Amino acid sequence: VGALSLDPGPLYAIDGDVGLNEEITYSFLGGNGGGLFQINPSTGDILMLKPVDVLGIISLTVLAAQSTNLFQSSSTSLSIRVQVRSLHPPQLQRTQYRGVVSVVGSMAIDPENKDQPLRFLATDQDYTATGGINPDITYSVKGSSDFSIIDGYLFMTKDLPEGTLSLQVVAVDSTNEESDTAQLSVEVTSGLTTTSLPDSTTDRLTTALQETTEETTSTPNPTTISSLSPSVSDPTTESTAHPPT
Repeated sequence: VGALSLDPGPLYAIDGDVGLNEEITYSFLGGNGGGLFQINPSTGDILMLKPVDVLGIISLTVLAAQSTNLFQSSSTSLSIRVQVRSLHPPQLQRTQYRGVVSVVGSMAIDPENKDQPLRFLATDQDYTATGGINPDITYSVKGSSDFSIIDGYLFMTKDLPEGTLSLQVVAVDSTNEESDTAQLSVEVTSGLTTTSLPDSTTDRLTTALQETTEETTSTPNPTTISSLSPSVSDPTTESTAHPPT
């Protein structure tokens, strides 16, 4: 209960007629049948009025209109995720990791664990019933785009010269963005045979290696009135609200 923090930012609309800057009024167009939320008509700030007892996504539609002419308006969608309150962030099992790798597409090995594959694992005390395993934790490498983590295992995705890289591994709970970070030292060497995953995981890595970045062109919503545009380029872009803790 209280003010909601929106991602990627607060609701904000501007007058499409440059220089006029007409006053904007905000209201709910749909989705607030239970009266769970209240929107400030002047600022667009949203309050949660009472607790929600059902987990899931609540979809709201917000209307922004000129105060002097309600026909000049625009709308956007807002998704509010209701989830169990987190009491503990994820925690990686080590504060520092070391790995050795030489071949693109193979797993890095762990020199501190009898040359077993290097694996990252973060536990979450909110999930004691599953032994601390939170299925929503994702892993990534910070400091280089030449590595990928699949199922907790580290792969080199691009040929690199021999040397040692100082990186970081980040574990993130994707439901609330809580995270933990550990240091990662990766030694790139030649003439080393590393371990490969079963075909199912290797196929996913191959797909990741073949992905290319394509430019995309955004087409404005044809229903948007030119005299009033929301702060984002596409008025149908969803925002995500995080209930206050």
